[in-house]
Amino acid sequence: MGKVEGVQAENYFISELNRVGLMYEYIDGWFDFIVGKSTKVEVKSCQLAVKDLSEVLREGRFDFTNGATRILQHTQNIWVCFILRHYDDFMLLGFIRAGELEQKRYIHLHSLFNYDLVPFDEWIKQIP
Repeated sequence: MGKVEGVQAENYFISELNRVGLMYEYIDGWFDFIVGKSTKVEVKSCQLAVKDLSEVLREGRFDFTNGATRILQHTQNIWVCFILRHYDDFMLLGFIRAGELEQKRYIHLHSLFNYDLVPFDEWIKQIP
């Protein structure tokens, strides 16, 4: 997924924050947002399915590209928000602490079932 799609997912996240009246600041550094007073959030998104170079369809995956960024996110145990994209439709799948992701570069869509994601409505109750 490219930069444009990532920005679209971030805009979707902003729309969800606005829907519930949560204040935020867009950072776009080694994490994407500060929500509320101090909650750091990284927004990760992927497509439902993509074609590889040989035109074979495969499931989407979330790419934590930069290794130094992964270390910072893991060390500070910030929140990661997973968003699924299918064409122009978005779905917020849930949140997890970066420390639980073991600094993995890729998280495949199906492997999210192995984690205990926090739903949006539960996550917002934890924001100071």
